[in-house]
Amino acid sequence: SFPPKYRDDPTIAMAAVLKFPRALADTTLCANLAFVVRACAAQPLAFEYAASHLRGNRALVKVVVARRGWALKFAAPHLRDDDAVVHAAVTSNGWALAFASDRLCADRAFVLAAVGRSGRALDCVRSPLFEDAEVRRAAVRADRLALLVLPRAERASFRPAGVAETRFLLRKMERGLPDEVVVAHILPHLRP
Repeated sequence: SFPPKYRDDPTIAMAAVLKFPRALADTTLCANLAFVVRACAAQPLAFEYAASHLRGNRALVKVVVARRGWALKFAAPHLRDDDAVVHAAVTSNGWALAFASDRLCADRAFVLAAVGRSGRALDCVRSPLFEDAEVRRAAVRADRLALLVLPRAERASFRPAGVAETRFLLRKMERGLPDEVVVAHILPHLRP
């Protein structure tokens, strides 16, 4: 924590936030929009420690989640239901779907955008969209490891054509190996 005489010093506070994002909560500057914008631009992890009224600021939240989609977790609840904010978060990181409102998690377009960006976001998809074949195909196209989210009984029948590493992964799965072993075998073969 900051000694009281340094809590209002933007230079010292910024240096501390860059090294320890939680330091933002210890400053009086956590409620200063201009300072929080600069802090979040330099260190997105600091957003969690911004004053609550700033985590409800649509413009700030949209900019932060566009850079780091997972920051949606710390946004005010009404912004987790805002189409534009959630779209920016999901475009940045499909996993942000886990922090979206129930209404948007039920929206097929948002779910397809999320799994299209990060196939492993399929783990965040709720029923009935989880059972949607197009959603599953989009997830596996984005990331073959999304197969690990599917029930074991369906993995072997899910064969996107022409993908050698997916066939390799499915052969490992067909042998009944634990998921951790399959991941250890397939990761070196996947392209970034």
